[in-house]
Amino acid sequence: MSALDIFIHVETLESLASRLLAQVAISQPQAPDSNDPAESAASFAAARMAKMLEGQAIINRWLASLNSHVLGLCVILCLLLGVILMTRRGSQAFHFGWFLYGKPPTDQVFRPVHIPQHPKIFQGHLGVIRQIYGFTFLQNVPLTSNFTFGQLTLSSFFIGMIVILAVLSNSIPTQNPRRFGYLAGANIPFLVLFSMKNNPLALIGKGYEKFNFIHRTIGCVVIACALIHGGLMIRFWSQGMISNLKAFYSGCFMGIMLLLVGITAIPGIRRKFYRLFYFVHVLGYLSVISGGIYHERTLRPYMLAALSLHLLSSGWQVLKWKMLTATLTPLPGKITRVEINGIKTGWKAGHHVRLRVFGNFWHGFQAHPFTIASAASRTGTETNSLILYVKAVGTFTTMLYAKAVTVDGFKDVRPVSQNRFSSGSQAQVQLPSDICDSIIHQDKKQSLAQSKESVGVSGQAENEITANDVVLGFGLPDGVQIDVHIDGPYGGVGWHGLDEFKDIIICTGGSGISFLMAAVSELVSSAKVGGITKKALVIFAVRDWEVAKYFGQLLKIDIKEASMYGLALDVRFFVTEKVDSPIPLGDIKIRWQRPQLDVLVPEFLMDVVGDEGVFLGACGPPGLMAQVRSSVAMIDLKTAKRVGGIKTHFEELGW
Repeated sequence: MSALDIFIHVETLESLASRLLAQVAISQPQAPDSNDPAESAASFAAARMAKMLEGQAIINRWLASLNSHVLGLCVILCLLLGVILMTRRGSQAFHFGWFLYGKPPTDQVFRPVHIPQHPKIFQGHLGVIRQIYGFTFLQNVPLTSNFTFGQLTLSSFFIGMIVILAVLSNSIPTQNPRRFGYLAGANIPFLVLFSMKNNPLALIGKGYEKFNFIHRTIGCVVIACALIHGGLMIRFWSQGMISNLKAFYSGCFMGIMLLLVGITAIPGIRRKFYRLFYFVHVLGYLSVISGGIYHERTLRPYMLAALSLHLLSSGWQVLKWKMLTATLTPLPGKITRVEINGIKTGWKAGHHVRLRVFGNFWHGFQAHPFTIASAASRTGTETNSLILYVKAVGTFTTMLYAKAVTVDGFKDVRPVSQNRFSSGSQAQVQLPSDICDSIIHQDKKQSLAQSKESVGVSGQAENEITANDVVLGFGLPDGVQIDVHIDGPYGGVGWHGLDEFKDIIICTGGSGISFLMAAVSELVSSAKVGGITKKALVIFAVRDWEVAKYFGQLLKIDIKEASMYGLALDVRFFVTEKVDSPIPLGDIKIRWQRPQLDVLVPEFLMDVVGDEGVFLGACGPPGLMAQVRSSVAMIDLKTAKRVGGIKTHFEELGW
């Protein structure tokens, strides 16, 4: 079934409408005021049917063009825009963010080159425009956790367009159920397009997760149109007006599956029963694609287009797959440190990977996204590894933490740390405070294997703490090794990375520490090779003091290294847990309260010199993200123009 068949179908409708209009004209050539009620009623019915068919032909012609024109135009525009952006970025854009590599570059150093984002003459004006956008569209809609006015505007525009198409030249929509069926089918390719992990729209510098709200909006429209179409068809079937039972029963099957998908996609149900949601989603997708091909011939191009997009994304995703061995280490606050030594470069701060752990059917079937918490190796002399910090909050993450605190994932390990774990409760490790400093060496050496190798090669001093000493002090196994499946990288902060801004604000909370650690490490690494970033405000809000203490010890080393290369890191911790006698964390400022971002952000902007723009990246729970958005929206236009605007990047947890 091709697009030509659809146009033939449209021409048939148009010819039928023309014949009906001709019959109306012939039936009343000289007597428009006929007194015969039956003849007048028949003429009126014929005219109404002709108008309805004419409107249906217009809509069908527009829908038919979507298959080969609109989708193709979107892809071409994305490719053109991507080529322009990648040309400005140079070779670095091709090296980072596409694939993960096991070997760092050995023959070149990726030095950050400052490329102005906009012409100097327009920088201030664009800063004002960016701030107006932030004030208008960036804030959250009241009574929602992570739905902004910008997303609401785009969703409302799309829904309004669908409503117009539903009533255009269709005076009685309830008498024309096929219109709603075509609207549902024509949106299936777009539904798949905005759900693809390897979305062509990523060429504009945005990850697939940024388009997920469009996928949800289109999904609601498809379900609504399909249910209206099915309800009207059931009424016609009850009146004996439908003879094609094959199409009727296949349509009922698709309607039931779409309804189940919609019910399980409700946020509360999706979070609580994610496995059920995932299973129903996959089954519903397969049912709609196969059922649409079987249901109606004119729907086949849309179903085949959706299937082609899915296969294209899956094929590209296979190229990103890697089977590797990971080392699990338990940390305070029920956090698991996942270190993958086989990957050295290929990502930037803000990228995330999708992790699978084999050994369990469900866990091996599902891929879970986690933000990368380390900087990629820039040269062959660096041996950075890909590191993830996973908070134990759900079934999968708790299982991962349980494996980290046990030998082979089954036996409890209790020396020194006195670990406690049972099948009926979550695992928890209390690390002694006197060895928090020593674990820093383990993180900075990146892996146990690399640390042992460096000891043998360089002739380490006897009194220097080794990674093995740290493990013995914890009373934990010498690194729990498991096989993992990595897919990525995805996401990112856009084509203009952190190292292209002179002034940066990083605000994170809870599990958002991964983005913070990657950003700080990348800034320090960039400063070592002459980066342009001179000042960064780093904010971390956390409840658990033990977590703050661990990551504070890591950041102390980064602060010291940054100061040696002209980078001023202002790190501030906001801890809500009450502690009797907290230990100092060097240059890190500790506050025992929640951060007041509406005060901290304007204070930082007051000291910004120049109008080249400020980068603000945030990652954390929805409440913190809403506070960050509000603080950005409150900045006055004069300040925004003076600093050149604020480029924002938000990583939502649990999208």
